[in-house]
Amino acid sequence: MTRLATKMGPAGWAVAALALAAIGLPLIGRLAWLAELSSHFVAQYAAAAAILALGLALKNRPWLAAVALAICLVQLARLAPLWTHPDPPTLAIAPERLTITQLNVNIRHQDPRRVVEWVIAEDPDIAVLIEVNRAWSASLTALRERYPHMLVGMPPDGSGIAVFAKGPKPSLRLEPLVDAWCPAIVLDFPEAPGPSPLALIATHLRSPMTPRDAVARNRQLRALVQRVAAEPALQKIVVGDLNITRWSPLFAQLTTIAGVRDGQEGFGLGGSWPSPFGRWLGIPIDQTLVSAGIRVVRRSVGPNLGSDHLPVTTTIEFSQGMGARADDRDFSG
Repeated sequence: MTRLATKMGPAGWAVAALALAAIGLPLIGRLAWLAELSSHFVAQYAAAAAILALGLALKNRPWLAAVALAICLVQLARLAPLWTHPDPPTLAIAPERLTITQLNVNIRHQDPRRVVEWVIAEDPDIAVLIEVNRAWSASLTALRERYPHMLVGMPPDGSGIAVFAKGPKPSLRLEPLVDAWCPAIVLDFPEAPGPSPLALIATHLRSPMTPRDAVARNRQLRALVQRVAAEPALQKIVVGDLNITRWSPLFAQLTTIAGVRDGQEGFGLGGSWPSPFGRWLGIPIDQTLVSAGIRVVRRSVGPNLGSDHLPVTTTIEFSQGMGARADDRDFSG
């Protein structure tokens, strides 16, 4: 063992550790907490591998440099779909357009007015704020004045979720997902007869930073998948801090069973957490997922507003009364 360590040297061990984290552990992500957690950092692995490959090449370590470059290329291949627009659905001549802004404001946020002022300036049709608590009540008054329809869910720990909507009166209701910690707010647009043309489900899943919290997040994720799959609306949107990325092996439940796809596709890497890392080195856990029949026309990551998350704004188009039959749905992830 000592001879092997001496032969490999620090550079060899660095390449081996990176290969294990970037490629090895994600393969068993369904089986172990730490392995699943390792699957989210694809952009970071790509950057680290590129830097390592360059350094090894300059140090005249061609074989190790080639391995590091291969790790980088594997990660870039996993990132590539984010720059590829999916086939757009065919919509009516005059589709409806909605802009949705979401932000996990951080329960410890010290300046709620900063967030509220930015949301007012952004002027989305729907605003979703996560981890609001009773200290936000006064600051949210300004949003209540601009958004006639609102609903706030406040779990026992005080980490709430609030949805604000403009336009004709939608149906807003609060639903639990497994436990009181994980509420969901469901917004329906019931203008058309029969099934609602569009339903939006906003929620916040637990952060899987410990094995126990990972078990809770996975349980909540399964409940969310079942809820979205059972939603009778013709078209569906899921938004919120889901504490999971598209690279997790558990994410496939959303694209296969729930029938929604990543609305980030075609708009590049849009990391939202942690906010100091920015959109390029953060990870995209603040999700906008859409069903077939919905076209995502814009997705942008906003500025740092004092939270550990960055805001995400998504504009979608959909057609009233136009949905997809079960055999027509696009479940591509």
